Amino acid sequence: MPGTERPPEGGLNEPTGHWTSRLWVRLTVINLLALSLVFTTLLGFILYRTGVVLAQLPFAKFQEVQVRLDHDFWHGLLVLLEEISGEVSFTLGATVILAVLTAVLLTAYYARYLRTLVLAIRRLATGDFQVRIPSHSGIHELRLLEYDLNRTAARLEHLERERQFESAAMAHELRTPITALRLRIMGIQESVLPLHLDELAPLNIQLDHLDRLAESLLTLTLAEAGRLELDLRPTQVKAFLNHIAELFQEIIREKQIRFSVHLDEDTVLQTDVFQLRKVFKNIVENAIRYTPEGGCIDVYTETHEATVSFRIVDTGPGVPAEALGQLFNRFYRFEASRTRGSGGSGLGLAIANAIVLAHGGELLALSPSHGGLEISILLPR
Repeated sequence: MPGTERPPEGGLNEPTGHWTSRLWVRLTVINLLALSLVFTTLLGFILYRTGVVLAQLPFAKFQEVQVRLDHDFWHGLLVLLEEISGEVSFTLGATVILAVLTAVLLTAYYARYLRTLVLAIRRLATGDFQVRIPSHSGIHELRLLEYDLNRTAARLEHLERERQFESAAMAHELRTPITALRLRIMGIQESVLPLHLDELAPLNIQLDHLDRLAESLLTLTLAEAGRLELDLRPTQVKAFLNHIAELFQEIIREKQIRFSVHLDEDTVLQTDVFQLRKVFKNIVENAIRYTPEGGCIDVYTETHEATVSFRIVDTGPGVPAEALGQLFNRFYRFEASRTRGSGGSGLGLAIANAIVLAHGGELLALSPSHGGLEISILLPR
């Protein structure tokens, strides 16, 4: 998964203003410490050279300087500075040179680092999502910036792979009914199949499949873009679940599946019944498809102060824990038990998840201890 590497400790979610302020303070402190080190070193050198010069003065000159300092300190200090003026000039020059050299080195170091960041961002802008910034052992805020940029690149790379997969999957889903339509029409045109009203029924089935696929893609795209219009109205939970049970009575009877609704109390939800019906229809259809004959599907409800939760539990083959997080992706199928031949378009759970999120709720997939699959729906009251 993208961005699973461990982030630097602390500060990851703090406001941008705090982050930049702390970075500015850290850089200022580093520069001040560097300059202080240079100044302290040179000051020690000045004192050392002053002692050497005084030690090399003739005794008479040394006594003269000492007398002048005793009688008039400032005048004596000027005399002393005249004696060591060469050392002071050399030290001041060396101070300036070392300070400039330190500033140049620090500037070059951070300029090279920022150049790496800029080049990485430019590569991201051109669509190269495999770019990564090598780990930096310097300032904490810059390491946070590295982490966020690497995580962004990984996320974009993941999304690009998903987009490519979805494009291929969409082409496959469209190709199947289109190919069936073309072959049947070609058969009629070449008189292989009779031009009879009975031949229109298979054509209509393929057209219905295309229509459902187009409607599913439209609903999913609008919901993910936050543009799905919801007609929220008071809905009785008990009546709604009874209606869902009635929709599947025939197929449940054919597969001899026990379908039970466990309602703790009847309550009212503010929801778009049409869209919520799609959610339950897709989830229950999925449960019926993979529940063996004689199996069970149970719907549990729990009413809380601000939310209502629904749990749809089946006794099918189940899904491994590592695949649970992918069940709500477009066109995803767990091929080991939920094959393409027996499955739908692979959009049902993705649509259900998008509609639940549009209601301000949450959809989760769990693996019960007794096997099967549990889909949990949490909706605000």
